[in-house]
Amino acid sequence: MAFGFLKKNNFADTIFFNGKIFTQDPEFPEASAVSCKNGLIQAVGDNEYVKEFEGPDTELIDLEGKCMYPGFISMKVPFVYQAFKDLCLKVDVEDDLDYVLRQTEDYVSENPNLDTYFVFGFDGQIVDDVDMGTMAKRLDEISEDVPIILLDDLGMVFRMNTVAANILNETAEEECVEIITLSYVINIFLPFDYDESQDIAKGIMEKAKDMGFTSVVTLGTPGYMDEAFLNALLQIHTQEDLSQRFFFSQCQPYQIGNGAVGYSLVDKQTSCVELGDEVGYQYLNVRMNPLAAWDYDGLYEMCKDAIDRGFNVIIDCANQELADLAFDVLYHLRDAGFTKPVLALGLPEDVTALEDDSILRTGIFEAENQSFVKASSPKEALDQLTVQASRLLGMEDVLGTIEPDKYADFTVFDENILEFSMGKFSQPHAAMTVVAGQIRYDAQFEADNEMLSMIQF
Repeated sequence: MAFGFLKKNNFADTIFFNGKIFTQDPEFPEASAVSCKNGLIQAVGDNEYVKEFEGPDTELIDLEGKCMYPGFISMKVPFVYQAFKDLCLKVDVEDDLDYVLRQTEDYVSENPNLDTYFVFGFDGQIVDDVDMGTMAKRLDEISEDVPIILLDDLGMVFRMNTVAANILNETAEEECVEIITLSYVINIFLPFDYDESQDIAKGIMEKAKDMGFTSVVTLGTPGYMDEAFLNALLQIHTQEDLSQRFFFSQCQPYQIGNGAVGYSLVDKQTSCVELGDEVGYQYLNVRMNPLAAWDYDGLYEMCKDAIDRGFNVIIDCANQELADLAFDVLYHLRDAGFTKPVLALGLPEDVTALEDDSILRTGIFEAENQSFVKASSPKEALDQLTVQASRLLGMEDVLGTIEPDKYADFTVFDENILEFSMGKFSQPHAAMTVVAGQIRYDAQFEADNEMLSMIQF
């Protein structure tokens, strides 16, 4: 009786078989079947072996010769930013003030029915010598009746026209707000509502699953976009399963102390609890820029605060001086025995802060070059989307390869992508994606449903 009970509890929830499975595990690189239980990989092997885990309630999925890989992890495709940018005007960090204003004027002229004009992405230093009043007058020349909000790329500097300032001051007075923060400004003038955010989130998931991504990381996305997107995911989750796992980061463009970073990260992680292990905060993303004051002790304590609470740290550096400071901090954190969290540097092309093999010896590595478009071969691209991405995410123990006890996340293609040209690889169309052992996308099923709806119509 006891044996029967144990065997029943060992039955798989789902078995995928008759496939060409590329595990990315060097000790067992290929298989034809995989079984899943409770969202994890249970067994990997040939059809005969894996079928031993079949029970009366096991769902059997015949891959019909399709090729399965570990679920793709998006570290570089800015899905969230790309989706929200259509509701705003994104300018370039290299643009000067006159060009930003000309683009703003064109944007207002081309979109006369918007309730708010939200412009972001410029270098905050271009308004250093322009006070609020002077900038308000220049923006009033573009629009006197509709609010215009300008926000820099780091989320530190904002300017607005007179009507926006009046709305802001009146609202703050009504709500008895004594100190007006940037977060307060954004919440008042955010150019999208919850319904729009849900539509945007669903669009992101559709695009990501077509490309084969089962995990999406939102590094570098402005905090207000992340917050709107997370709220949308919470709403969608009450109605349906999410198509991917989502890992957020806290973008930190200036130095703060007294445990504020760690507290903020834990608070944000707590807000994701009801979504289980499919959504969470993973990173402190420090964006070092010349606008803010940086010093070794403050940066060290801020990063240590995040690491102590189990979060990874990525530091993006704007110039050589800041990159040298960041590397010193990360080096000494690693030297102090902080070995588990990922410590990484994001460097612009003209910065070479790391000499010889120091980056390998310290366990610190560059966050750049994680996009398959820079790969020289499909094999290298696959490594970057799976094994390397899981390492940068700090989750190589549960993602990146198809092995027992890891997350049952898979990406399936009709053909072997390792035989693709790089041009074809860079424009993938997945046949199926699986998250936590459940099919979240089936291209053939969706195509059949679309055809059926057209016929019925």
